[in-house]
Amino acid sequence: MSSSDGDGEDAMGARVAAVIREAMEPDAAREDAALARGEARFLRSQAAGAVEKKRRAPWAIAVVAAGLAAAALVLVLRPSSPIAFRVAGRAAASSGYVRAPLGAAPVDIVFSEGTKIVLAAGGALRVDGASAHGARVLLEDGAAHLRVNHLPGAAWQVEAGPFTVDVKGTEFDVAWSSDRQDFSVTMQSGEVVVRGPLASEGVALRGGEKLVARLPEGELRVTGAVEAAPAVSAPPPATATVAIIERGPPVIVAPSRPAPRPEPPAGDRAAEPPWSSRVAHGDFRGVLASAGERGVDDTLATAPLTDLVALADAARYGKQPDLARRALLAQRGRFAGTPEAATAAFLLGRNAEDVDGDAAAAIRDYDAYLHEAPDGPLASEALGRKMMLLRRQGRDEDAARAADEYVRRFPGGAYAGSAAKVRDGG
Repeated sequence: MSSSDGDGEDAMGARVAAVIREAMEPDAAREDAALARGEARFLRSQAAGAVEKKRRAPWAIAVVAAGLAAAALVLVLRPSSPIAFRVAGRAAASSGYVRAPLGAAPVDIVFSEGTKIVLAAGGALRVDGASAHGARVLLEDGAAHLRVNHLPGAAWQVEAGPFTVDVKGTEFDVAWSSDRQDFSVTMQSGEVVVRGPLASEGVALRGGEKLVARLPEGELRVTGAVEAAPAVSAPPPATATVAIIERGPPVIVAPSRPAPRPEPPAGDRAAEPPWSSRVAHGDFRGVLASAGERGVDDTLATAPLTDLVALADAARYGKQPDLARRALLAQRGRFAGTPEAATAAFLLGRNAEDVDGDAAAAIRDYDAYLHEAPDGPLASEALGRKMMLLRRQGRDEDAARAADEYVRRFPGGAYAGSAAKVRDGG
């Protein structure tokens, strides 16, 4: 073997060692793609060297194979790191809060795995619950353009008002006005599923479609080029349509506001649709008006559980947090021990956190939910929110204990990435 051959093989071994070291670096912001790019560069360099070298020592080939196998093994065994993101080219705030001032340029939010969000001027959002596969984006107000990288296992969610958008990998615009209670999603490509008061079963949207929901009017419309819409022989009566769904050419025509319902005869309240149904169709104002007619105090003291739940939802969506709090407290006081009472504790926590800014009260309410429904559907959310509030209060030891519990109970949960950072003191 010539000295030049030995030098080349030493260099090759050094490159293999570099690949292995790169794979073992505990850098939370580096994604699996970075290792793949490193391996690709290594293989390209070896292919270039093969043009000049017709023969390669068998042991050298074994070194290459063993080194790549070791790098692959490290890649498999290395825990997935939460994705990181930068705002306008700078490190993101620890709270994940981003605002684009009115009159300013849109703000770019770029994630380490390739996803990009452009927040329009006047908008505000918060990035929360980052994991190795995605994050939850809470759009407080305004409009944003999202281009979500379609990677294996991608899991993203956008929350805007009472609506959620489940995303795998796609490009779309989303907008929410807290003042007007208007929501829209405009698809460029891919597919999402929208859920909310007017779409409780979920509405799937594909490239070219647009969904618009106007909560005060109780309307939801979907337009765009999709499969042929189901035939409709005649428009339904105006009084029969609250949620309006249009696919392709308009097939349903209704007034911009639902026609007023005729008042039921006195003492014949059974003629009204159930409050739960009215809330599901976005008739929040109608439910609040009905409660006022009955008398709010009397409603809170005597209404059945289903009406209390609907009243609390109508008040939350209708921007009446004080009434929502009273209805939730009535659920807990009158129907203690029910799943609805436990859910009310969680919603009281959200109210304390988002409306009152009272972290201590929110933590107590989340603890109440976790005690009453430890395996409930909101347990992951309650524990994750509690952990983040403890961290913001500077209660690092309590936050670390909550993070340990979260990772143990919900290793694939939305707050798993945040929990890992809290445990590591990040």
